Amino acid sequence: MANTNHLIDAGVQVGNKLTVGGTMTAIGSGVTRWLTENYQVFASLGILCGIGVGVAGILINRHYQKKRDKREEARDRREALESQARLRQITGEL
Repeated sequence: MANTNHLIDAGVQVGNKLTVGGTMTAIGSGVTRWLTENYQVFASLGILCGIGVGVAGILINRHYQKKRDKREEARDRREALESQARLRQITGEL
């Protein structure tokens, strides 16, 4: 179970970093537009790549966030059942 948690956390981190990387690529391409004479080729290519990487990052992040949410919900249900069992044991109910 611990390995799964680390894998999901790593997936979330990768998704976040891809989103930031895509955003920075798109911004960098826009800046390149102002710095080069052949701005159209570089800027267009960079913007398209940046958008693609950003979208990929968002999708990966969403996928792993859903996995994290399911894992946390299962943990909360398990803890609630354990708590109810302890309360029954304390009050003498079986």
